[in-house]
Amino acid sequence: MSHLCEMSIFKSFSVLSLSLASLILLSSSPQPASSECKEQDKLTLLQIKSSFGNPSSMADWSNNTDCCAWNGVNCGASSEEIIYLWITNSNTSNRIPPEVGDLPDLRRLIISNHPNLAGPIPESITKLQNLQQLIVRGTSISGDIPRFLCDMRNLNSLDLSANDFSGPIPACFGSNLYIIDFSYNQLSGHIPCTLFKGYGGNETILNLRRNHLTGRIPLSFSALNFYKFDLSENNFIGDASHVFGRSKFTEEIHLANNGFSFDLSSVTYPLYLSWLDISHNRIRGSIDEQITELQGLGILDMSYNRLCGPIPSGGMMRPYDQSSFVHNKCLCGTPLPPCAN
Repeated sequence: MSHLCEMSIFKSFSVLSLSLASLILLSSSPQPASSECKEQDKLTLLQIKSSFGNPSSMADWSNNTDCCAWNGVNCGASSEEIIYLWITNSNTSNRIPPEVGDLPDLRRLIISNHPNLAGPIPESITKLQNLQQLIVRGTSISGDIPRFLCDMRNLNSLDLSANDFSGPIPACFGSNLYIIDFSYNQLSGHIPCTLFKGYGGNETILNLRRNHLTGRIPLSFSALNFYKFDLSENNFIGDASHVFGRSKFTEEIHLANNGFSFDLSSVTYPLYLSWLDISHNRIRGSIDEQITELQGLGILDMSYNRLCGPIPSGGMMRPYDQSSFVHNKCLCGTPLPPCAN
């Protein structure tokens, strides 16, 4: 399937596949407030509705009703402030209207599944200094990722996946961001070593899947506790062993389809690892027996590498089929042919 076809499918269903980080944040979304929203906020929302072509998802957005009860709008539990806005599913070919920056209390803004939406992200969005989560995904927005997003100091979750962004990842993103999803774009260049600098939490998520990124994983990432780490389908090279570690809380590591080259024998696996895909690289060495201690490991793919030695068994190790281990240098043992005596 061509890249364009895959992107089209991904964008069409992006509203059904919000990232895990998004779901975690959305699960704590407040209920509509008992007091009515501010009149100026209502007028702003109606302008936004018009700019998006009056989509069916906004059918209940009417001047005669309280905007705190509108679909995709949430207000604070005991106030009239609009703190959450989700705009989804339209065929508009317009741009994101600058009026989105006129909702000063907004903390979460999601614009998803607008495949014909073009143009840049408006700079007026920087007026939303209370914004913590920004999702703009499944659109045709192109160009560089705007550097002015770095000025939003309360922003901690940024999802720009499934768009047409190109150019480098801005080096200005610092410790305030701990969830970054730039997957399914056209980004190029290296991962800035300043990314996540100074952040010490355990919720870090980095998803850069399917871009045109190159270079090596910054050594500074060895100090980070990623929940999910996905660099699949890029052009990375070198060592990736420093994102592993027995004491880390990492649950997903995706490194497939790159040019990584390191000795897997020296790697210790995070105890909570549930998904490991290192396929289609140049990884050498053997598989340590410690992998049999991973109770939650469900998905495993080590195929198309240069691994050798017996495949560990027993313990918590599940019965994987051959596809998880094929096309290596000299791996042996179940589910591959037996090792030579």
